[in-house]
Amino acid sequence: MGEFAFLLVTVGEESGLLTEGGNRLIVSLAALSLAISPLWMIVARRLHQRAPKGIQTLNQLVILIFGRELRFLSRMAAKSRAFYGGAKKETRLLEDHSPPPKEDA
Repeated sequence: MGEFAFLLVTVGEESGLLTEGGNRLIVSLAALSLAISPLWMIVARRLHQRAPKGIQTLNQLVILIFGRELRFLSRMAAKSRAFYGGAKKETRLLEDHSPPPKEDA
C-alpha cells in the first residue's frame, strides 16, 4: 500500500468511484500500513539473523525475535509490582472498581 494509496484516494474521489466511507477506509489502512511497516522490517531482520539457530517451536521463535522486548517488559512489571506492593494490592484495586454483578431476571 503506502503513499501511493493517498494518490489513488484522490483520483477515486475526484472521479466519483469512491464513497466518503471508502475514502476513509483506504486512508486509514494506508496510514496503518505506513506505521506498521518499520515493525515488520525489524521482525524480518531479526528472524533472518536468528533463523540459522534451528527454531523448532513457536515459543523459541517468539523469544528469539522479541526476547529483548520481553526482558524489558518483565523488568518493568517487576518494578511496578515492587512500587505498588505486589499483586495483592493490584487485585484489591481491581475488585474495588469492578462493576456490580448483574441480577438474574
